[in-house]
Amino acid sequence: MFAIEEMEHFVKSSLLSISLLLAVGGASVAHASGTDLASVANAAEQMDPSLAVPAGVTLAELHRLYHPKQNSHMIIHYDIASWLRSGFIDEGVIGFVSSTPFEGGHAIKACLSHTPYDDFTSTDMNCEG
Repeated sequence: MFAIEEMEHFVKSSLLSISLLLAVGGASVAHASGTDLASVANAAEQMDPSLAVPAGVTLAELHRLYHPKQNSHMIIHYDIASWLRSGFIDEGVIGFVSSTPFEGGHAIKACLSHTPYDDFTSTDMNCEG
């Protein structure tokens, strides 16, 4: 069970995530620039200083892509346009990562699942297996 402080932090973090998602829109909208994401993060911090993005963070959108011919998914944060040209469909932004390391951050590893062509992300360097 969450303590009150942990629940408050969870709610505030969720609000920041929702604000960032609303700012960038869905998959049919042009991708947000780093400036757009920084502006939303700054606005959230003005509302509540505990929502501040840590120093050194460079926000990048995480996109979930689907390839119908391969019946596969992947999650990426770079060069979306070339993946779309190769037949992937952008299913939208599922969250954000920092494209630069920062104090207190955790590396995220791209892992392959047991089914062909599907991948997932994990903070476990052994991909949970």
